[in-house]
Amino acid sequence: MRKELGLLARAAVPLFAMACLPAMAQVTFKEFVDYCIISGMSADGSVAVGTYDNGVAKASACRWTPSRGVEVIADPGSIFTGVSISRDGNTIVGTVSDSRGNYNAAIWQGGTKWMILNPFPGAAPSENNYVSVALDVSGDGSVVVGYAYVSATKAVAMRWDSMNGMVNLGTFDEGVNSDSQAYRVSADGKNIIGWDYKEGFNPAGPGGASQNGRRGAIWWDGKERLLHPFGWAGEAWATNNNGSIIVGQFHPLDANNNPLIQHGASTYEWTAWDGHFADLGAVPIPIGGDQSNYLSQPYAVSDDGSVVGGETGRYDKFAMIWTYQSGTVYLSDYLTQHGVSGHQKWVALLRVNYISPDGHTVVGYGKPTATTIKSFIVTIP
Repeated sequence: MRKELGLLARAAVPLFAMACLPAMAQVTFKEFVDYCIISGMSADGSVAVGTYDNGVAKASACRWTPSRGVEVIADPGSIFTGVSISRDGNTIVGTVSDSRGNYNAAIWQGGTKWMILNPFPGAAPSENNYVSVALDVSGDGSVVVGYAYVSATKAVAMRWDSMNGMVNLGTFDEGVNSDSQAYRVSADGKNIIGWDYKEGFNPAGPGGASQNGRRGAIWWDGKERLLHPFGWAGEAWATNNNGSIIVGQFHPLDANNNPLIQHGASTYEWTAWDGHFADLGAVPIPIGGDQSNYLSQPYAVSDDGSVVGGETGRYDKFAMIWTYQSGTVYLSDYLTQHGVSGHQKWVALLRVNYISPDGHTVVGYGKPTATTIKSFIVTIP
């Protein structure tokens, strides 16, 4: 369990419309009805976005609303990675192919049309034809973050807004083999998080937490900072509305966390008001089991930091959830412990992708059968 509760962030917001809490405020589990693998949604739950894959045609992007259901919003095969949506539900960002076959960060314009974001000077296609990649968007849609390539193999974190265009956020080490990526931006658009890679980085002490030299990083007020002063904290993966809470992988002070993952790794939660790293752990490995399977990867956090979700395991990965009361557990076990049974018909719950700002809605994907992948929606009182 998290060692300190800390302060609470801003007040939460309404729930996902499809998964509103029942009168008795019980934990519930629902299967999403279509083949849209949800990666994000608006704060009020009225719009959801994701990757559409029915196993027949090439994957595409999708958008869901109560009135129109699931709509495909990109040409099949044109989308790289997933799509993200602003909290107000008005802006969807992703990465689409252009007329030359290169992939670029882009903003959805309706139908299957996307506006490609012009790259910053010096950007160039990678060896795999990626110019830029959009990974997240601020709450009002004004700021887009991700990364762009400056050579065939070197990527740097990027930020885009309509006034400044795409900006190269750079790296601490400007060598050929240094990289950085921006994974998320706080809802207020002021804090960008991700990682900065330093070749050969292997911190001293019991930590050594930065996997393969990837140090947790934050870009604020136009400047890059390491999340841990010595770079011991690993990649930062998710943040809340104002950047005051950040979750990532590889806790800086856990002796089990080393660059080679020989003994696994845990999730950390960092709080800005005290600079504290709380070790949220991973699902415990039974005595005699392979301890390198003690590894958790967070993908989402509520605004107050009370709910964290992602996946746990190194070889066989399954959806995990962390709360103050439960600690880090398999989501399937959490549901069973709260009297839910619908998920037991599924082969596996694989990952939590999204948590609503108020922490009451948890969305992920899994296998209802051995050959199908669908999204699920969990509500927590």
